[in-house]
Amino acid sequence: MVVIVGGGISGLSAAYYLSKAGIAATIVEKQPRLGGVIQTERIDGCLVEGGPDSFLAAKPWAMDLIRELGLANEVVGSNDHLRKTFIRKRGRLVPMPDGVQFLVPTRIAPLLTTPLLSWRTKARMGLEWFRSPPAATRPDCSVAAFVKDHYGQEAVDYLAEPLLAGVYGGAPETLSVASVLPRFVEMESNYGSLSKGMLAERTPGAAPAQSIFRTMKGGLGTLVGALAAKATVIHSEVEALERVAGGYRLRVAGDWIAAAAVVLACESHAAARPGACRRSGANRLPGRHSLQLLDCDRHGLRSGQLLEAARRLRISGPSEGAPAPGGLHFHGDEVPLPRPARPRSAALLCEWRRRG
Repeated sequence: MVVIVGGGISGLSAAYYLSKAGIAATIVEKQPRLGGVIQTERIDGCLVEGGPDSFLAAKPWAMDLIRELGLANEVVGSNDHLRKTFIRKRGRLVPMPDGVQFLVPTRIAPLLTTPLLSWRTKARMGLEWFRSPPAATRPDCSVAAFVKDHYGQEAVDYLAEPLLAGVYGGAPETLSVASVLPRFVEMESNYGSLSKGMLAERTPGAAPAQSIFRTMKGGLGTLVGALAAKATVIHSEVEALERVAGGYRLRVAGDWIAAAAVVLACESHAAARPGACRRSGANRLPGRHSLQLLDCDRHGLRSGQLLEAARRLRISGPSEGAPAPGGLHFHGDEVPLPRPARPRSAALLCEWRRRG
């Protein structure tokens, strides 16, 4: 059996895909409800999201899971033409200029007239059009370094930082551009200029672009409920995690539970807590924002069984039949948790969206 510590969307998804691979899994969640930061409520007849209210349409994995659960008809997109985004600059809310598509300016007139950016930055954005493709592939860098290289520091402060903080909850200095904005990295390789690439990839006469964000008609709690209905859950706290001869054992509410493998899908500070892993014989788990499968191959779960689940979970795993010396780890688990080096108060993102 695999024990999954944490009943948020990562833990629920892990349980679902492990079950599909024929591997029994039990979730241990200390909170009385599942879903983690996803919390949907109805208050006076209104649907209220206490956490994230949507997911990025450009990322396919959420929709893949929703289709598998038979909920595709429940998905609705954001009405992007009705969305108005404001950014706080020097105490005033300034509207995002039209034509800026997720950091990239594509229209001249709104860019020239906006008070959001200085004339120096506007000039740099215009000159960015003439950039040539790089001679070699750019090594991975932070989003801040990437955007600054193309448009300057002001674009980082008033475009990248507030927009990405709303989606990823992190500072652009600590976010990997290859992980967060892979499309822009590809555009740079093909066109040099991001603005040129954005316009070049528009297909004349094509159907209107899909919504940037999607959600469920009944809120993201609908997805949590569908996954929870298929999961085996123990609502209690993991008090200790120890490595034993047959795999692992976890102390939950004073009792010990045996597990061939353990998935840590809890918050990183909880996974890194030394007390939770005392006497385990294992290294202290890193304080990273990641999901890890520990020692699956060493305890009877061959990699062949886990490959499909690993692929669906975007986990880097072993090749068929090969041992997994360090377990399986989420792509990106080498990226530390974002810790801004300075207080963030320059920009504030405000959005009003109507659906339906």
